[in-house]
Amino acid sequence: MEESGLTALIDTGVSPGFTNVLVAQVADMLDRVEEIRVRLWGGVESKEPTSFWSPETAWTDMAEKPVVYENGEYKRVPPFSGEEVYNFPDPVGSQTVFWHSHEEPETLPRFIGKGVKYVDFKMGGPDFPLAKAIVEMGLLNDKPINVKGVEVAPRNVFLALVPPTPSMEEVERMIKAGMINMRMCCAADVKGQKKDAKMRYILYSSFMDINELEKRMSGANPVAYITSIPASIFTKMLVKGKIRTRGVIPPEALEPAVRQTFIAELVEKGITVREKAESLD
Repeated sequence: MEESGLTALIDTGVSPGFTNVLVAQVADMLDRVEEIRVRLWGGVESKEPTSFWSPETAWTDMAEKPVVYENGEYKRVPPFSGEEVYNFPDPVGSQTVFWHSHEEPETLPRFIGKGVKYVDFKMGGPDFPLAKAIVEMGLLNDKPINVKGVEVAPRNVFLALVPPTPSMEEVERMIKAGMINMRMCCAADVKGQKKDAKMRYILYSSFMDINELEKRMSGANPVAYITSIPASIFTKMLVKGKIRTRGVIPPEALEPAVRQTFIAELVEKGITVREKAESLD
């Protein structure tokens, strides 16, 4: 595709997507990049079972073995392993996260360069303890088992019971009734070398909760908003010819000026970034 002069921009949501841009912004500050940790927390606090993602996609991902990049090798780890408590900014605060199947550990080592030795992705949320139990019980297994003489795949039964994603009208009703809240936060946590100093930079973004978002876009939810807004900005930049990098590329491969423009447009949509830096010497 690069030879043909075309561009295919992949991974353009919130994570991967926005998170990849944050990592690249930090990498620009460093002479060498040693470790990259992407952290995401988000979930629904609801009085009734609610999912804001395609149930099949979301639950299938839960059962996938995540990828971790370490010392030049990609390795698979068990789902929900690598448990740790990560300190997100307020109002999210300290939350438990786990290794989760995502694309960042697969693309970031290839495109960031600068001697990257370690990349992982961890995620958590209010529903993760339940999700962990569901995976461990085998309810997301797609291999049929015999139940009273009938061959049935546990995953098919489970997905048949998961409620469908609510419409915007249903979300609006739930918000007005005080039945639901939702918030999300992501962090690009990068360690490396800047001149003679070992540094750690963290770029955070705490997204609007569902009640704040209701004032901006009635019936929307944070998952849909923060996933679709980056994709729409990238699409407009492609159409207008602002993205000139050719080939099949993730957002971290974009030119610094393009990434800066992307972040500036996110700010206009209410998505802001905070920075924290500390010396490790």
